[in-house]
Amino acid sequence: MPEKGYVKLNVDGGHKGVVKGPGTMVYGGLFRDISATWLCGFNGRIDAPGTPELAELRALYEGLKIAKKKGFAKVKAEMDSQDMVEFITNGPKEEFIHHQEVEDCRRFIKKEMENLEVKYVYRTANEVANYMARLAYTYPEGTQGTHEFNDPPPDKIKVKIKRRNQLADARELLENDRENMNTEWPNK
Repeated sequence: MPEKGYVKLNVDGGHKGVVKGPGTMVYGGLFRDISATWLCGFNGRIDAPGTPELAELRALYEGLKIAKKKGFAKVKAEMDSQDMVEFITNGPKEEFIHHQEVEDCRRFIKKEMENLEVKYVYRTANEVANYMARLAYTYPEGTQGTHEFNDPPPDKIKVKIKRRNQLADARELLENDRENMNTEWPNK
């Protein structure tokens, strides 16, 4: 969980269809406070050509816009795409297909988000964000835009949130043990 004064933003994106061809991109995420309490969530669907990477970027960008709108000044963002975290943190490779979208996101962060950390997490630690994104697949075709949720969606997600918090606690213990032992962690 984030330190006092921070909120945690978990985001995820997905794509069904032909890459860069007809298909559907979805994105979603949620904000939680230091005690893992749900603050708000969001998701959206875009019926347009895209890629999984573009959906991940859209999830982060939409989450950051909501953070700004809600006055969340200190944000720790987590996503399960190592490449996107690397590109957001250090800049994209010139040949990356979504170079411009990464740079747009980096400009927004630099201009609007003073206290932002973006880090990689395992998919198991990001399953609630994944659920939020996948929920957007159920929207009727043509449904566009970002939908915000003040309360968690159905009971299923409450179970996922509880399980996610337990997994995060277990992972944190393992990470701390690893640091204390000063050994190599298996490939992620």
